[in-house]
Amino acid sequence: MNNKIEYKEDKTGIEVVNEILIHVNEILNDFKQSNPSQQFLFRGQANEEWKLLPGLFRIKDRPIDFEYNMIHFLKSKKFESDKDNDELEISIDAQHFSYPTRLLDVSYNVLNALYFSCEKIKATNCDEKNAILYIIKVEMLCPGTS
Repeated sequence: MNNKIEYKEDKTGIEVVNEILIHVNEILNDFKQSNPSQQFLFRGQANEEWKLLPGLFRIKDRPIDFEYNMIHFLKSKKFESDKDNDELEISIDAQHFSYPTRLLDVSYNVLNALYFSCEKIKATNCDEKNAILYIIKVEMLCPGTS
């Protein structure tokens, strides 16, 4: 499904964001018509050519033990604060502070994702590229169902 919105030069930023939100709302309504129990996650990227890859896998020529060393370094620095030594909790904290992890940031809030699709456009020389907003459908299972 191709749901591109072409940017018109004569529109203001607010008009473009409003158009995007209306379009996203239409897409979500179509999805919900077929399955009302679906939830959605969103991810915005400043360049549609970028792959959906966590930061850890974007590092070229990283040593095979890079992640192990990073997590154990963070453990040694008590990075996990009052949490136990759960490596997932440490990875979540590391992700929050921009360490490269195997986690991919997504949001339940479409506005957060739209922010991230626009935030790095100037900083990463993506102003000639199309930004992208991913809508990820998630099936919600009730406890005890298979």
